[in-house]
Amino acid sequence: AINSDFWAANGNMSWAFFWVLALMLHEPHGLTPLYEELDAAVAYWLKSRPGSDLRNASLAELDGFLQNASLPLLTSTISETLRVSVSSTSIRVVVEDGATINGYPQFQFKKGEKILCQIRSVHLDAEIYGPDYAVFKAERFLDDGIIAEGGSRKPLLAFGGGISKLESNKSMFAATAAASAVALGYHHYAKKRSNDRRPPVVPFVIPWLGSAITLGRDPDAFFQKARETYGDIFTVQAAGHCWTYVTSASAISAVYCNSKSFVAQPARLEFSHKVFDMPRSIVYDNEYMAQALYPMHHRILASSNIEPMVESLVKHFVRRIQELNAKIPHKTWSTTLEEFVHKPTFLAMAAAMFGPLFKAEEASPSYEPFLIFDDYIPLFASGAPSFLIQRGTRARNELINIFEEYFNTPGWDDEASELIRSVAYGARNESQPPWTDRELASAINSDFWAANGNMSWAFFWVLALVLHEPHGLTPLYEELEAAVASWSKARPRSNLLDASLTELHEFLQNASLPLLTSTISETLRVSLSSSSLRVVVEDGATISGYPQFQFKKGDKILCQIRSVHFDAELYGPDAAAFKADRFLDSGTMAEGGSRKPLLVWGGGASKCDGRHYAAKGCKFTLALLLLHFNIKLDPTYRHPTSATVLLDKTRIGVGVMHPTKPTNVLVSKRY
Repeated sequence: AINSDFWAANGNMSWAFFWVLALMLHEPHGLTPLYEELDAAVAYWLKSRPGSDLRNASLAELDGFLQNASLPLLTSTISETLRVSVSSTSIRVVVEDGATINGYPQFQFKKGEKILCQIRSVHLDAEIYGPDYAVFKAERFLDDGIIAEGGSRKPLLAFGGGISKLESNKSMFAATAAASAVALGYHHYAKKRSNDRRPPVVPFVIPWLGSAITLGRDPDAFFQKARETYGDIFTVQAAGHCWTYVTSASAISAVYCNSKSFVAQPARLEFSHKVFDMPRSIVYDNEYMAQALYPMHHRILASSNIEPMVESLVKHFVRRIQELNAKIPHKTWSTTLEEFVHKPTFLAMAAAMFGPLFKAEEASPSYEPFLIFDDYIPLFASGAPSFLIQRGTRARNELINIFEEYFNTPGWDDEASELIRSVAYGARNESQPPWTDRELASAINSDFWAANGNMSWAFFWVLALVLHEPHGLTPLYEELEAAVASWSKARPRSNLLDASLTELHEFLQNASLPLLTSTISETLRVSLSSSSLRVVVEDGATISGYPQFQFKKGDKILCQIRSVHFDAELYGPDAAAFKADRFLDSGTMAEGGSRKPLLVWGGGASKCDGRHYAAKGCKFTLALLLLHFNIKLDPTYRHPTSATVLLDKTRIGVGVMHPTKPTNVLVSKRY
């Protein structure tokens, strides 16, 4: 009889303890979330007992701590472990003929029949626990996860039910003892963990959610405070993800240089699948993308090969300028900078990439879905649940449909850029197996966003930031007028406003516009929030110059470029301010003679392939716009003293930020 009690305890509780640890250890973040919850509980306990040490506490003190510690994630983890690992049935014997089960009157039972209540079927019921019912999720039984639709509690029958339910004293003993044993085990090994070489973790209160709220509220302030407190390298837990951020120029450079330990390609492939819905069949199951497509982009977009694309962009932007001219009445046009700048840039870039057959015209449906999809990029990148990204998913599908239709339009390749033609040809003829039109369309959407998702907004911010400065665009107009005068002096009969595309391109190639170049660099420094992601591919990897930290295979490293761009030691006490002339020759040098790090294009293996096209295209199109139009803030609207307050800083890590509200301007023809 005693042996039955002995088995009832050890036959389940010991293995439950085992599975809590085993299941958590195989999760991406291992035991880290539980360690952090326990550390917070210990800190709270010690706050009222400053002289105590739990590792050397009496049994009474330990029991007091364990009885009162707030460990919701640990409790949820134990419940989820039991849900996943228990395979038990409650048996009943029918003792009378004609018995029925309430709610199922169609079935009748005979005396002596045996009924097995199959509890595991309930625990793996998708209607109760959702499509991820078969997956272990430690946080599943936190408060919001235990309620089913209609407000009832989700059934957790790990201890059986009815008269055969594990006796209350035993079930309480099992649950409490398991929680206590696990907590003691964690804290014991936390002592060893405190001596390892992992980067410090920014503390937080709520497991899984981590630092997501404070990070999302003001990322710049969050990273500045974290860097001041923990140094250049630290780990952040946020919304179920665990990232190690690298925030100094020297550390980022060291990561870029060590491409053996810190690899970019796995992150790039994951981004392609998660954000652009590129099927696994071409991302992971087909070597063409990594071995041929990426090198092709690098070759076609090299500085020596981009002139045809730049010339095409100038040609199509001139057409947009002609359309804008037609919209301006006799004196001025009151509009928003988004309508005046972002949309025409989008349309010109689309035409330069795809030719006139692509649906980028105002009467066609590509601009609006692109704006929606672009808004949802951070949520796609963070792996947000499907119910949060439904609108973004619809917009993405709409864009892919447009690209798929485009590639089935006769003559599409007559005026398409070399990049688009090469990608399509390679995917259809060189890949084995060849890509479907849908797969090709999803890949092309990534190129389309890479260009328009950043360059169009960078163009917008150059004007928005300068317009809010005391002198507005006047310094840029004066520089452009001097360049035009110099060009016209050698060509007295020429007029740039009526010049051929060849003459325009010649002027743009040779015009001396250092302030405009500096303004573009400074705009990118201020408006860009991007991170270069690397995956650690070997245990024991270290960052040169930071030997105190060691990384494990599978760790994710984010090079937080914006922290470098806002580093007061590099850019001075006004690092957070916009200064159009900051990157004129004297402003590009740091103390000691080295150049100030401007990492707007990333670095290493993930350095932006399109950087040469984007830099030259932005400079040329801005010069063309300033050549034709006077632009100023509309005085009938209230404007902030600096446009930096309009940056949507919650858009973390995915490129040029968006504005939080429109900028109203007055536009008139210059000549």
